[in-house]
Amino acid sequence: MKYDLATNFDDELIERVAEFGIVKSVYGKLAADIVGGGRSSYNLPKVSQKQLQNHIDLAHKHRIEFNYLFNALCSDNREFIGKTNLQIRDFIKYIKDTGTDIITVGSPFMLKLVKDVSLDVKISVSVYNDLDSIERIRAWEKLGADELTLHYGFNRNFRKLEQALKSTDISLRLIANNTCLHDCIYRTNHANCLAHSSQLGHESGGFFLDFYVLNCGKEKLESPGKFIAADWMRPEDVHYYEGLCDKVGKENLTLKLTDRSRPTEWLVRVVKAYA
Repeated sequence: MKYDLATNFDDELIERVAEFGIVKSVYGKLAADIVGGGRSSYNLPKVSQKQLQNHIDLAHKHRIEFNYLFNALCSDNREFIGKTNLQIRDFIKYIKDTGTDIITVGSPFMLKLVKDVSLDVKISVSVYNDLDSIERIRAWEKLGADELTLHYGFNRNFRKLEQALKSTDISLRLIANNTCLHDCIYRTNHANCLAHSSQLGHESGGFFLDFYVLNCGKEKLESPGKFIAADWMRPEDVHYYEGLCDKVGKENLTLKLTDRSRPTEWLVRVVKAYA
């Protein structure tokens, strides 16, 4: 099994996890950009464009791909306005020129926009798009996606996951160590808030009081079983997913490890556990 790992842009992280031989790519983004992403700016390392470039080059030195996150669920309609549409296109060109291998998008229109700018970059689709059915998998594949991050509902539903693997030859990805509440009713709203709090020029200024995280923590403290019920995978259970791939004769499943806000020791420990 291969893994995609969150990066905190500490170059030591690349050096250390490369030794395990299981990390296929690392993913991250600048703390703020015109589109935004899945974490608030205040919660991410402040990385310059030069640091981004050096980190990508180091990853490539260790034969690890880099995935830039363009995964805001809502881009504040900037992609539909002439002036900001051009700015987004220019930013995509800049990301491509860094040697980025993959761009993760948060909407069908953003996928079309990236493809319009560059056909050389692979496109991954964010979990925020709720890819919870075979029909949605096929629709995104038809749009030209190269990789799909499946809804958390696939993580422990092996019959459904088997159907997904059989339905496509493009890469499918599951988030392995997510501890959000199972079937959380706040997930879409949370993603929207995070997107706006990482957009350049937004009035939030890169910060919002994260009611959703606070609420999630409160519920798990009051009912610890909700932590166990979250859609994470035990490292010792990965062989079941590998066995399923062998059963259907596919090697197109990757596991994603979070989180970009974590320190290097924490992220190395996660990779070691799954290795």
